Amino acid sequence: AESCGLSITEVAVENLDLKGTDKFITNLMSLEDVDDSLPLAEVCHQRTRGNPLFLYKFLHLLWKEKLIDFNMGCHRWEWDLENIAARTVVTHNALELLLRDFSHLSKEVRSVLVLSSCLGSCFSERCLFLVWDKMGVNSYLHQGDRTKIRQILAKAEEKQFIERVTDGTYKLRAGRYYRWTHDRIMDLAISNVPDDALCALRFEVGSTLFNALNEVELEEVIFTV
Repeated sequence: AESCGLSITEVAVENLDLKGTDKFITNLMSLEDVDDSLPLAEVCHQRTRGNPLFLYKFLHLLWKEKLIDFNMGCHRWEWDLENIAARTVVTHNALELLLRDFSHLSKEVRSVLVLSSCLGSCFSERCLFLVWDKMGVNSYLHQGDRTKIRQILAKAEEKQFIERVTDGTYKLRAGRYYRWTHDRIMDLAISNVPDDALCALRFEVGSTLFNALNEVELEEVIFTV
C-alpha cells in the first residue's frame, strides 16, 4: 500500500486488564448494570488473558454453546457463570502464550507443579501437602515448607496455569482445590521428567495418598491412587 502512495498507520492493541475486559463486554452486549457483568468479565479475562481478539472469539463461543443467551422475554442477556467456568478452558491462542510463559518458570516452581500434575486435572491443596512432605526431598524436587508451596500455587494461579475450583465440582471438604486451565499445561509440567522416573513418581504419589487418606477422601482421588 505504501508503494501506491498510501499512508499506513499501525496501532498497537495491548491486552485489556479486568476493568477493560468488563467494559468490552458491557459495550458489546449493551449491558446497563456493570456490576452484574464483572464476574463474567473475570472468567473471560482468565480464559483470554485480556486479548481483545481472543475475547471476542471466546464470547462468540459462549453464545454458540448457549452458555450465554439473550432472554427475549426479559430483554436481557443471561448466563450461568459456574457452568461457563466448568465447561471452558483457555482459548487456543491464549494457550500458546501460557505455554511460552511456562518455559520461563524457576526450577522451584516447576518442582511443585510436577507433583501437582501427578495428582490429576483437579487436585486438593491437602493432597499436594501430603505428597510433598513424603517426596519433596527427591533429587529433582526442591524441599520447602507449606507456606512456600502456597506462594508457588498463588504464582501459578496468577500466571493462569491453574485456577481455584469454586463451582461445586468437588466437595471442597479438605480445603482448597485447584484445576489446570488446560491439559497441555498439565502435561508440560512433567514433560522433562524421564519416563522411568515418572512411573516411579506416580506410583509413590498413589501409595502415599492410599496410606494417608480415609475412605471418603480416597473416593475423590480414586483415579490418582
